Amino acid sequence: MTDDPVGHVARAAAESLASPRYATLVEDVEAALHHRDGAVRPDRYVDPAQWGEFIVGVANLAVAAYTTLRRQTPDPSQELIARHVRLDLLRSAAPTTAALDPDELDRIIGVTVEETRTAAKRLEGGA
Repeated sequence: MTDDPVGHVARAAAESLASPRYATLVEDVEAALHHRDGAVRPDRYVDPAQWGEFIVGVANLAVAAYTTLRRQTPDPSQELIARHVRLDLLRSAAPTTAALDPDELDRIIGVTVEETRTAAKRLEGGA
């Protein structure tokens, strides 16, 4: 995608998800991106102040799923990518996923996967 596809997707997702409930989400994502070491650490996303790290983690999973699925199909669907992200989150037993309302978790995953597909299509000249 780009030199930093996870960063691009995480920033776009944060902008889409920003709301009064997540008032500092964009800044939290920037901080998480600045301090990341490249590893997804889903066990750390237990405090609402760490939503930025959670979004970066979901973006990392979405980009990885897209990249893997792209080897099998030229245009993996949003639903297929989201299913892979959900499975990865379940496997990690991330505390934040249990603390989130299922609809909110679906929204976060959906927006992040949508931003992943949008970025990929734009870079591939399809949008």
